[in-house]
Amino acid sequence: MWRFLESVDRRWVFLLVAVAVIVPTLLPFKVPMPISNSTQLAYDAIEDLREGDLVVVSLGYGPSSQAELQPQAKALLRHCFRRGLRVFLMSLWPDAPPLGDEALQEVVESDEFLDSTTGQSRLRAGVDYVDVGYRPGLDAVILRMATDMAGFFETDARGEPLGSLPIMEGVRGFDQVALVVDLAAGDSADYWIIYGNGRYGVDVAVGVTGVIVSQMYPFLDSGQLRGLIGGGVGAAEYEALVNAPGSGMKRVSTLSIVHTLVIALVVLGNVIYLRQRRAEGEAT
Repeated sequence: MWRFLESVDRRWVFLLVAVAVIVPTLLPFKVPMPISNSTQLAYDAIEDLREGDLVVVSLGYGPSSQAELQPQAKALLRHCFRRGLRVFLMSLWPDAPPLGDEALQEVVESDEFLDSTTGQSRLRAGVDYVDVGYRPGLDAVILRMATDMAGFFETDARGEPLGSLPIMEGVRGFDQVALVVDLAAGDSADYWIIYGNGRYGVDVAVGVTGVIVSQMYPFLDSGQLRGLIGGGVGAAEYEALVNAPGSGMKRVSTLSIVHTLVIALVVLGNVIYLRQRRAEGEAT
């Protein structure tokens, strides 16, 4: 057996890795999902809100980060609607609005929120949620909406006057916002921490890509963040918390198989190498 393993064509290894990726993707399965404290805190921040509270969901990502942050957005929106919260969806990246609309429509039109008598969603645009689309400027946007959200955005993504929508009744600025959740692939989270929380005292939670999650932990430890969802694993954790398996948990299932295989191959390769060294030493 060892001689066979020593001489096996590396292309078989590539094929084995491909199978390990393809099969779990086509036939997903559940894996144990321990929940990190940071994701649990983000979930608890939503749980602590009262029915009817307004949550601002800010999108600061594009297609390049869709794999990690889109599942976060869907799980978060589902959680908000289950809790009876009003959702104010906005975009701080120019290519985020189509992703936000796709996530919003998928959740709103899912079976969970369909009225069995009419076959239509129980969630109503302008009443339970509003999408105001993209506005440029990051810090300028946050500063302007702090005291006059309807006046700054003027209309929603459908062109409806924002101030006339029932969801905005009694809403002036951050004083009427219960929580901001920023899903970020860049520095929009920093601006929400500095201005949203630091200057105006609004509670902020964030979901970020895996490469920048370590930068957010100091803000979580200091209390400037209510919660932190980290990358694709954080998305899978949030899906598990809301009991709504999606692409996040599917991706984690695939990665668990692939990582296990890669570790096994690395260990096996080292064993083969050490055996060869030992045989060479005995020969001399």
